[in-house]
Amino acid sequence: MVEKVNVVKFILSLLKEDKKDFIKIVAIAIFGACLNVFIPYLYGRLFDLALIPSTPTNLLLSLIAIWAALGLITNYTSTRTAALGEKISAKLATRAEIDAYAHYLKLPVAFHKSEKSGEITNRISRSTMHLEFFIQSASEVLPSLIFVSFALFMMLFIQWQLALIIILTILAYMLVTFKLSEPLLKAEEKARRSWEKEHGNVFDKLYNVYLVKNFTMEEAEKERFEKALFGKAFPKYEEAIKRFARLEHAQGIIYTISFVIALGAAILFLRNGQITQG
Repeated sequence: MVEKVNVVKFILSLLKEDKKDFIKIVAIAIFGACLNVFIPYLYGRLFDLALIPSTPTNLLLSLIAIWAALGLITNYTSTRTAALGEKISAKLATRAEIDAYAHYLKLPVAFHKSEKSGEITNRISRSTMHLEFFIQSASEVLPSLIFVSFALFMMLFIQWQLALIIILTILAYMLVTFKLSEPLLKAEEKARRSWEKEHGNVFDKLYNVYLVKNFTMEEAEKERFEKALFGKAFPKYEEAIKRFARLEHAQGIIYTISFVIALGAAILFLRNGQITQG
């Protein structure tokens, strides 16, 4: 019987040895997000001041220099966060793979006789690959999430109507994503199980390569490989791709409509003098 493991607890247990790097990622992400929130406000004010003829040129040049300096700093924080994320994701994936293979070797002989080794090893390699991708993606998305949170907070004080439009857009985006993600995850699970099973069959044939060669069955085995992977596994994978495309299409519709609404409202606010050009 396979024991289900809480994903969050599992990742946190792997992070115990990399707490310092994880804290660095969070700290740098927060610092970079704060600067990213301030920079648009800075060049917005710069634009407003540039339209005023009496504004000293030295002031404009100073603000441009500050803008450039902050831009370089935020570029460093984003690349540093990404680099630390890749480092942690690679270490955690490698550690998880070592633990998985070590656990596999400790299992009783009865398990090894009943389960296909190809299916198990493929499952381990794919799982660690997904773990590395998940952690790396999380480290890249974290600064953006913090930036959006700070930006919405500031926007509530500048123009709360625009902030409300964005908040409603995010809620609609999340609702549609959660609703369409459930069938997508089920389709991906079926595709994964089918792929692992058929890959296990292929691996076992490769493991018995001498037997295949003794009976000169290379071409026959190739046809079996095609039937296993293209005939059985690929259709389920194709269904998962279609569901993912539907999700992206729905998200794209929400993004396009909300962008038009937000920009249209901003133009009306600008015409009525409620906001400035900057």
